[in-house]
Amino acid sequence: NSFGIITFYKHGGSTRYYEKDKHADYSLIKKASYNNLTTFAGFGITNRLSLEGELGYFINKTQKYNTQPEYTLKGFGFSNLILSARYKLYAENFKRIFLTGALGIKVPCARNPQSVNHVELPVELQPTLGAFGIVLNTAFVKENSGRGLRFFLTNRIETNFANKNEYQLGTSIFS
Repeated sequence: NSFGIITFYKHGGSTRYYEKDKHADYSLIKKASYNNLTTFAGFGITNRLSLEGELGYFINKTQKYNTQPEYTLKGFGFSNLILSARYKLYAENFKRIFLTGALGIKVPCARNPQSVNHVELPVELQPTLGAFGIVLNTAFVKENSGRGLRFFLTNRIETNFANKNEYQLGTSIFS
């Protein structure tokens, strides 16, 4: 019967592009960046099982092009809703060591591509690809209550299905 909520902000940007492990000669895009706000909430059903939700919003996804005059495209909006169940696989309360696993579904907040000023944005600027998916998480946590510290090792795998246009993003693995 516990409830937790976390909101975080992410910013990313790039001015360099790579093909495999080498710097690419690609020069059409001068700069790409994004600003994202994500909220994560969880509710404990039992001491081992919790239900969780995650929702992200792109304040902007921007590409500035190397053209004369300089041209900029921006996408924005809600990305995906992720609903999952997390289960405590191992708990050593005395040593404060925990291992959890979660399985969830990714639901796109929009199924159709976003257009700005009657121009369909490239896939890189879409707030969502409009595809459903599966998310698998694991987390290892070691707490040091005397110092008020927690150490986390988290892993996340996202697999996506094809969207309406048969575009399918590859599997992502984060550690």
